[in-house]
This record gives sequence, structure tokens and C-alpha cells, in this order.
Amino acid sequence: MDAGDLAQLMIAAVDGLQLLWQYDKSIDMTRGLRALGTLWALAGEGAGSTGR
Repeated sequence: MDAGDLAQLMIAAVDGLQLLWQYDKSIDMTRGLRALGTLWALAGEGAGSTGR
């Protein structure tokens, strides 16, 4: 998986979170976006450690 694939996956996750929130306002968007940000950061660290 390269950086472009990862970016598309993260965009899809954010879109999915927004769609869920439209139907269920009890979903904590801030928490969801922070979790996705954490995943993004971890993926970046992983890519950096492999020399990509």
C-alpha cells in the first residue's frame, strides 16, 4: 500500500463517518476524526520506518 492508497482509504473513512453522523447525531465526530488522525500518524510513522 503506497501513500496514495492510504490517502484514499482515509478519505473514504472520513466520508463514512460523515454519512453515519448525518443519520445518527449521537456519533461523536470529534472523537472519530481524532481516531482517524491517530491512524494516519501511525501509518506515517510506519512508512517512515521502512524507508518509504
